[in-house]
Amino acid sequence: MDRTVCASPSYLARRGTPTKPEELSQHECLLYAYHAVPDTWRLTGPERSAVVEVTGSLIANNGHFLVEAACHGLGLIFVPVFHTLASLRAGRLVRVLPDWRLSLTVAAVFPNARHVPAKVRVFIDFLAAHFQKAPWADVA
Repeated sequence: MDRTVCASPSYLARRGTPTKPEELSQHECLLYAYHAVPDTWRLTGPERSAVVEVTGSLIANNGHFLVEAACHGLGLIFVPVFHTLASLRAGRLVRVLPDWRLSLTVAAVFPNARHVPAKVRVFIDFLAAHFQKAPWADVA
């Protein structure tokens, strides 16, 4: 699962589009309170990684709220792509720095047991098959 940088077309028209991660520090960033360090964005690109200190006047603990704020032109967001999927497809948001992201691992956690219950095994197999190609691959 990837976390990506997005913004509304109106924000980008008003403030310009960053072309490299270091330029994020010159923008209004909408911060997610539950990131380990909300004002530090770690991104991986095609040839290197970058750690950028960002600032913003809005911090929230709800990804959907941040997406709506970004859609209204309040700043850049760096949230998992599944939060932004509908807005990206509708054109309310666009990817910024599309070659840069932070890949996160999604894990199915269950008690260690000699015999995994059939319903748990079936569910894990379903998840593995379903996410082999992420449902948001068309915008990622």
